[in-house]
Amino acid sequence: MKIRIRDYEVPVRGKSVRLAIKSHLFKKWIESLDPLFIVVGIEIQSVDTVKRKGEEKVLFLKLKAEITDKTGRIYPGIFFLRGDSVAILVILETPEKKYVVVIESHLPSIGKRNSLQLPAGMMDTETDALQVALREMEEETGLNPALGQMIHLGHIYPSPGACDEAIHLFLFEAKMSEAEVMLLQGTTTGLAEEGEHLVVKLVELDELCPKTQDPKAHSAHMLYCALKMKGNYHEND
Repeated sequence: MKIRIRDYEVPVRGKSVRLAIKSHLFKKWIESLDPLFIVVGIEIQSVDTVKRKGEEKVLFLKLKAEITDKTGRIYPGIFFLRGDSVAILVILETPEKKYVVVIESHLPSIGKRNSLQLPAGMMDTETDALQVALREMEEETGLNPALGQMIHLGHIYPSPGACDEAIHLFLFEAKMSEAEVMLLQGTTTGLAEEGEHLVVKLVELDELCPKTQDPKAHSAHMLYCALKMKGNYHEND
């Protein structure tokens, strides 16, 4: 099978080719390619799907591509496509302290139980990162988005050498009483039908980075501190 990239055709072979090339992951990757890259051929190595609302959707896609340019230079071409995601640094300010809401979950992918992560989620085919962030925060923490304000901090590529994922980082802040914040500690959340078994935990803001290995948390905390230092950050009244 062949696909067209700009003004030339590229052969595509491998597993579940038709399903792969119709997926939003594949189309997004093709659209993102710099015009100086020349794709000689693509091999689809694996396609992972999930059924949502009765429809089969591509969740993950692994491919091997032969990529060069006009000089003949060869570029690395083994990629894992999973699409974009969101993560939210949720800061709850009480008269005494500032707390960060984190999610405790079991992550067999890294071999760890009780791992602390920021509330997060995949965007799938959605394009409005803010709306996804508001929904994921409410689902995973139980917090009503109307309690505070959401600010887009920017986005990062955690593993750009092999993965297309861009993580859109957000800051959500709200003022609450100490008693209201403590009610969140230990509550269970998540979508059980999607295998989510989450527990809400509270960490003091100054202790966030030492207590988690989540790069989303470290990046969001860094951007949060940078905004405060630059004066582009405004505390809630």
